[in-house]
Amino acid sequence: MLHNIADEDWLELQFNPELAKLRGIPVPGIPSEHYQVSFTGLTGRQNLQQAYSFYMLARKAAGLNLLQDPHILDFGGGWGRIARFWLRETPPQNITVSDTMDTAISLMRELGAPYHIVKNPPFPPASYNRSYDLIYAFSVFSHLSEKYTAAWVDYLLTHLKPDGRFVFTTRGDRFITDITAIKTQTDEFIEAQTLGGAGSYLKQLRATFPDPSILRARYDAGEFQFFPLTHARLPEDCTGETIIPRGWFEKLYGDRVVGFEQNADAQQAIVTLRR
Repeated sequence: MLHNIADEDWLELQFNPELAKLRGIPVPGIPSEHYQVSFTGLTGRQNLQQAYSFYMLARKAAGLNLLQDPHILDFGGGWGRIARFWLRETPPQNITVSDTMDTAISLMRELGAPYHIVKNPPFPPASYNRSYDLIYAFSVFSHLSEKYTAAWVDYLLTHLKPDGRFVFTTRGDRFITDITAIKTQTDEFIEAQTLGGAGSYLKQLRATFPDPSILRARYDAGEFQFFPLTHARLPEDCTGETIIPRGWFEKLYGDRVVGFEQNADAQQAIVTLRR
């Protein structure tokens, strides 16, 4: 590693950026709770703990402990809550954070993010102009339609170095269980969920999804399931809620699928592809 810091100490340093900078690590700031909630529905330690857990999973899947100064792309990285952890592994100029939202790009710059920042369009291509040992995306392909998912996965795979890894999450088996629970909740319970507009979101989910038995049958059959939800900043056919089983990836990418697991920490399925 570029900086020899124990795992438990590295997480704690995120809450003390001045101490990190004394050790020569340009850890950026953290946005207000308003912006944290708007991106993930989480704030504070819980927010960074989730980011840290995914960082550790992606690090292991990519075998970055075997590489010196790896090049890394965070696709759909928001304000950089995951990207900040790679500063232990590699110089900031080797880290690219890409997002399609103006708010994300502005926040990274305001927070003093030292990475290479790219504003990507909703549909590829994007101006990356380099190849990566690891590309990852957290809770991006849990929201893209089949058209956009296939286009971005195909495109991002071309930006991997030989034997590089693409690690990302999507809605999997656990989400169907969650939808089953949401369908049984009372209006009073849903309306009481206020953090990050959760009540409104749960109402949308309950109204949008069919019976969970239908979701399960489609999932077991290897079917890509996409349910559009309104998003003012992205095209109408782009974003919503997406459930993708392993079978769909295997049909398109064959032996390039090297991992697919339901993960409790990520609360989603984690997919690993190789070039």
